[in-house]
Amino acid sequence: MKKVILGLIIGIVISTGTIYAKQINDTIEIAYNNIKISVFGQECIPKDTDGNIVEPFIYEGTTYVPIRAISQAFGKRVDWNDETKTVEICQPFSYQEVMKAQDVIKTFFDDFAENNYTEMKKVLSEPFSQYDISNGVYGMKSATLSGIEYIEESSDWSTDTLIFNCTFDNVEFTPNASNNNGNNKGACYILVHKDRDTYTISNFVSGL
Repeated sequence: MKKVILGLIIGIVISTGTIYAKQINDTIEIAYNNIKISVFGQECIPKDTDGNIVEPFIYEGTTYVPIRAISQAFGKRVDWNDETKTVEICQPFSYQEVMKAQDVIKTFFDDFAENNYTEMKKVLSEPFSQYDISNGVYGMKSATLSGIEYIEESSDWSTDTLIFNCTFDNVEFTPNASNNNGNNKGACYILVHKDRDTYTISNFVSGL
């Protein structure tokens, strides 16, 4: 047993939503007992934002765990609203953020259809913005974007990366394209990096 002074205690069952914190200031006895956390069979080691391990503890029969670490293990984002003193558990990216990232991809391939390479480079992250994309994009000399699907389970808010599965019609492959499937269709995953309100395409990959 260990005596500590806690200014904020939150006992939590994880779900998407909002949790209101009860402000207290009291001296209590808590039990650290090398408590481990397993999420779907995988050990979860809770850490704070500085990377320090935060050990769960037991108080009056209730186990308390760090809300941020546990929420992240379930693929959720945690925000703190200081004005309302509210812990907010959210989806990794909002609908508006997904739509903005998706629009960047659509604009990129609209410009691709017009051979507008200067505008295309404006929405590419380094080092891709330095490449000569007039030679092609992901093995495609020209293509029409036919489908775009947001992959929520693979997107990573900790690195501000949104991932989309994109398909293409009317593809003209470059001569040495490794993804040439013998027809005029193509597909790849496109990664979009979010930096505050700026969205740029950071990679094209064949698989996740």
